[in-house]
Amino acid sequence: MVNVGYYVAGPVAVITLNAPPVNAFGFEHRAAIGDAIDQATQDRSVKAIVVTGQGKGFSAGADISKHGSQTARQEPRAPTLQKMLINSGKLTIAAIHGFALGGGLELALACDARVAEPAAVLGLTEVDVGLLAGGGGTQRLTRLTGADVAIDLLSTGRRVYGAEALELGLIDAIVQNAQEGGVAFALEALAKGAQFTPTILRMPPGGDPGPVYFYEARALASRRSPGALAPIANIDCVEAACRLSPEDGLAVETEKCEELLRGDQPAALKHMFFAERAARSVAGIENIQQSTRIGRITVAGVCHKATQICATLAARGGYRTILFDQDSNQVVQGKATIAQDYAKAVVQGRMSSDEAEAALSRITCETRLDALSDTDIAIQATDIGISSRQSMLLALATAIPEGILATILSGPDIDALAATLPHPQRLVGVHTFPTRGSNKILEVVPSVETNALAIRSMMDLGRQMGAISVLSGNSDGFIGPRMLRRFRNMAELLALEGVAIERIAAVAGRFGMTDALASMALSDRGGSAQARITDTEIGDRLFLPLVNEGAKLLEEGVALKSSDIDIVCVKGFGFPAVLGGPIYWGDRIGLARVLEMANELSAIHGQDWAASPLLRVLVKECQPLSSFQSQAAAQLNVMT
Repeated sequence: MVNVGYYVAGPVAVITLNAPPVNAFGFEHRAAIGDAIDQATQDRSVKAIVVTGQGKGFSAGADISKHGSQTARQEPRAPTLQKMLINSGKLTIAAIHGFALGGGLELALACDARVAEPAAVLGLTEVDVGLLAGGGGTQRLTRLTGADVAIDLLSTGRRVYGAEALELGLIDAIVQNAQEGGVAFALEALAKGAQFTPTILRMPPGGDPGPVYFYEARALASRRSPGALAPIANIDCVEAACRLSPEDGLAVETEKCEELLRGDQPAALKHMFFAERAARSVAGIENIQQSTRIGRITVAGVCHKATQICATLAARGGYRTILFDQDSNQVVQGKATIAQDYAKAVVQGRMSSDEAEAALSRITCETRLDALSDTDIAIQATDIGISSRQSMLLALATAIPEGILATILSGPDIDALAATLPHPQRLVGVHTFPTRGSNKILEVVPSVETNALAIRSMMDLGRQMGAISVLSGNSDGFIGPRMLRRFRNMAELLALEGVAIERIAAVAGRFGMTDALASMALSDRGGSAQARITDTEIGDRLFLPLVNEGAKLLEEGVALKSSDIDIVCVKGFGFPAVLGGPIYWGDRIGLARVLEMANELSAIHGQDWAASPLLRVLVKECQPLSSFQSQAAAQLNVMT
């Protein structure tokens, strides 16, 4: 419900953005903001306007779900609101708390000055969905901060907190309370007769750094995000702000924004945005309002993986963590390893010494099972045989009568492990764990007995650790490993046929997936294949089978949603986000092409490469793979 606030305190009018949950700029909200600005403009007693936000933050800008819609184009649009503030004849202040993102920050940049609370987060994040800050944001940000900062923030979508925003010149002051501080700032500025040059008319600090600088900036952006157009377009706009008049710079911004909107990448990245949200939605756990309250986590069994998990939980998650092993030498050595890792992180600038000391203080070592009784989640991390793992989990289940048990899986063992426990509903499997340097995906694998609370708790823990949690069915390989294995197997086949390793890596690199080959020992056999196969054919053979494998995952119920496969591949091992993930990409290029490749490969390499029956049906019915909804939720027997 839109309910923009308006009140006058002496010479200051306060306009409060209010469209829960994130004060997005839908049509009704924009219209109400415009009315409030007009009211302040017409009031001769008002000398300053403070714009602030109700609820959790200032504004997250445009509603991404409405991009391109008729209501998004209705006046007043966001640039119109900016012009109304600029032409009001009043001193204008943006008072920011919580967040000012995208179009929300653009509105703030159009004001004469900005104040923000220390915890406020600011960013022009349009690049994340393949666009740019097309409401004057690229021009105003550059003119406030200079080319270095503008390129950093615009080409990556990086967000900054209040203190850094002040240091970079993005805001003018830190305040403890946005609304009160904004009014106080306005009153002080009025009392001093302070004059503010409109942001769009300022000269970029540092001026024009020259063509070589921008050439190198584009090259770096291309290496970071191969094939992505939005980072380059943002850099073009920064260059325009440094070299051209405000009017011409804004014209370049509009032109570049329209070019991006005409392309395919914004739709693909919008798909990824909603895929990440969709991963959180799992039938059967949505009624669980709150997961287990996590106070203490035990990591059982000391090994390299266990120390990494323990260190990450204590440092990144801030959890009280127990490193448990019945061998006292092991736990002492394990904590020493963690201390060494923290010390290295301090030297490398990834942690402060105070952060390292605090994290280490949250880790305790235990060798007695009876010391684990107040554990909320116990993670069995050692890669040991199934019988040894069953024994360890049974001991943990006895020692921890009510906590959730998790085990790191490398195969389809979760049902066998659960069968030996007195309360199998408490056990949940996970594949990988979000530690430093690892991927950002946590695959949560329930047994047929796992209850909804255990699933929800592990998925929430993954998100709290900075990962995207995805529910996976029990199989030999789960989602990520099976997709990666298919990719690597084809790379190996190409190498065996004589395709140079460098060519395979170069084609994979154009898709941003060089790292997916990093740990492989490909053998370059040389030979006639070098002359017979083109780079396009190499790409088809590397990537089209991923779509077929995705169809098999959906058909088997290993993946619940096609978007889960896309998010795992993009965030897990580097499939380009600008293509929307392999399933989205496969639908766009045509499933008939995927089927043709599967038929060719199976004729040469056998049934393992054969087309999924689901793929055949969808091609026959001219339906996209993304339209298929797995029935795996029912098979998982998720219990509340």
